[in-house]
Amino acid sequence: MSGDAIDLISALLEPNLEERLCDPQGLKEHPFFASIDWTKMMNKELSAPAFSQLSSSEVDQEPLEDIGPASSSDDIFKSFDWAYDTK
Repeated sequence: MSGDAIDLISALLEPNLEERLCDPQGLKEHPFFASIDWTKMMNKELSAPAFSQLSSSEVDQEPLEDIGPASSSDDIFKSFDWAYDTK
């Protein structure tokens, strides 16, 4: 993953709301999006990126084995602060 991608994700996930990248102009100006012509984007003049087409021979045909229920999401996010505490 590129440094710009890592920086963008980190800025979007910043726990402190005052420091989090969340305004549209700030997003558009982030280096990760430097190659985007936003005027062309808004005018729908850009083509979507090409995606490879997978053939059925490239996809595993075996069903996934039942691995049982996932661990509780409460355990995964126990230390995550969903909202910035302004106290």
